[in-house]
Amino acid sequence: DAVAGIRWATVQGPQELVAWEAAWNRTPDAQPGQQPSAIFPPSLLADHDIRFVAAYLDQQVVAGAIANRTGDVVGVSNLFVPEDNAPGFWAGCIATILDVFPGMPLVGYERGHDLAVAQHLGFEVLGPLQVWVRGSPSS
Repeated sequence: DAVAGIRWATVQGPQELVAWEAAWNRTPDAQPGQQPSAIFPPSLLADHDIRFVAAYLDQQVVAGAIANRTGDVVGVSNLFVPEDNAPGFWAGCIATILDVFPGMPLVGYERGHDLAVAQHLGFEVLGPLQVWVRGSPSS
């Protein structure tokens, strides 16, 4: 379900990344001096295993995600979409990621409403998220 007027693309340059991060932070109208500190350094744009994808309405980022290829899968994270048409934006985002990483399985860790949207688009639940923390080395 494509969303009318939306153009999906991968983020190519540092200024686009600033706009992507502002939208992700929900501060798209913030002035340069008002924006929170950048979390995602521009050096990530040079990594061919990481792609920031963005939905543009005119020139403004209105949705997006990060795709991170690791081994034989692509992780989808930091997804943000307008709630009024979440399935349509999800579909555009996933299609863009699949264009960048064709034939690779996608994984994520959604829950609640986002999990329901992902399942509606064909994703399957594999199990609960487990986070492993490295313990202190034994003395």
